[in-house]
Amino acid sequence: MSEKESKLKQITINEGDWIPGSQKPEEFQKKKYPKELVSKTIAILQNLEQFGTVWNITFVMHSFRTLNMKINPESGEILHHNLESLMDFVKE
Repeated sequence: MSEKESKLKQITINEGDWIPGSQKPEEFQKKKYPKELVSKTIAILQNLEQFGTVWNITFVMHSFRTLNMKINPESGEILHHNLESLMDFVKE
C-alpha cells in the first residue's frame, strides 16, 4: 500500500478576508438547524482538492451531531455543509 503524497500550499490571508469569528456560520446554523445547540467549535484553514482554500468549520452539537461547513475565506460563502450524527462514526 502506498500513501498519497500531498504538499502544503501557502495560504495568504488578506485584510478584509472573512474570518471564523464573524457571524456567518452561527447565523447559518440558527437559520437552517434552529433546534440544534452548539457545544464546541472547531475551525481549520485548509487547502482541499475539491474546494481549494477554505475554512473548515465544525460545530459539535449537544445532540451528538456535527455540522460541518466549508467556507470561502474571502467571501464567507458557505460552499458545502452537512449534519451528521457522531454515532455514525462508531464502528460496530
